[in-house]
Amino acid sequence: MTRLLLRLMTRVLFGCVIVMAPVLAVGRMLPAEDEIIFSASFDNADAEIYRMALARRITTPLTRNLVEDSQPAWSPDGSQIAFVSNRQGRQYTIYLMDAYGRDTHRLTESTQNNFSPVWSPDSHAIAYVTSRQEFARQITEILLTDLESGRTRRVSIPYPNAISPSWSPDSRHLAFTSDRRSPGNRIVYTLDTQTGDIQVLVNANSVQLNPVWSPDGRYLLYSTLEGKSGIYLWDAVCEESRLLYAPRTFNIRNPAWTPDSRAIVYATSTTFSNNHILWLAVEDCLLQPDNCFPRPLTTMNGVYDTPRWRPYRP
Repeated sequence: MTRLLLRLMTRVLFGCVIVMAPVLAVGRMLPAEDEIIFSASFDNADAEIYRMALARRITTPLTRNLVEDSQPAWSPDGSQIAFVSNRQGRQYTIYLMDAYGRDTHRLTESTQNNFSPVWSPDSHAIAYVTSRQEFARQITEILLTDLESGRTRRVSIPYPNAISPSWSPDSRHLAFTSDRRSPGNRIVYTLDTQTGDIQVLVNANSVQLNPVWSPDGRYLLYSTLEGKSGIYLWDAVCEESRLLYAPRTFNIRNPAWTPDSRAIVYATSTTFSNNHILWLAVEDCLLQPDNCFPRPLTTMNGVYDTPRWRPYRP
């Protein structure tokens, strides 16, 4: 009897292996699912970082605590996430974790507040903003930390009040905004991180916010509140700006590109019950402005910020 039972169990296990093997093989062959990360508060309390599988609308928290975790940024291979947190006190600084919210460790040891981390496309460095007080005046500058050596250097001198760094696809240049010319009127500059050369990049509009290079290097996206407020594209080929989308009420927060440069995602800032992460097709808006409408990716009520599309994995 015992031998018969052992034979039956062996056959069952063998059958399970035969069935599961092709299933696992198919799973490895399936294309990677589109995902985004973002920070959000669903209870009017502290912000946490979430990861969302778009096709299945599955949202998973990557952080769970009683402090602020925000401004997530993917590594180029999608395996790590940089983010901002005040989990070690009142000061905000940059942390790293893996794509599942594990192995969290601190990147920056500065005594000043750090925020807005962005990963270089070649994975070698992270640029971010540091903030300090000088004679009752807040000064913000851009720092760059080399991930191999751990060395940090300031790259935006002599441009105080520099914020919103964005890497160009060649990992050599950083776009950022500064009101150096006129307080309150921010414009986009470009910085060569190797030579230190800084030049004005966008001349149109006097208030330019949140510059972001498209992954293919064709466009620099930015927002403006001046004139016809909305999202603009600076065309690197034509060297001119075009209006992409103008909402009735300017409520755009921290836009970002999809990895194929064909769409952007951004968060809205209205009432707590009417916030979303939205998706906007770039080509449709450029060719048919009258049919340019964003599509919501989220359904839960809350306060969203900094949506970032996961890079396509090789």
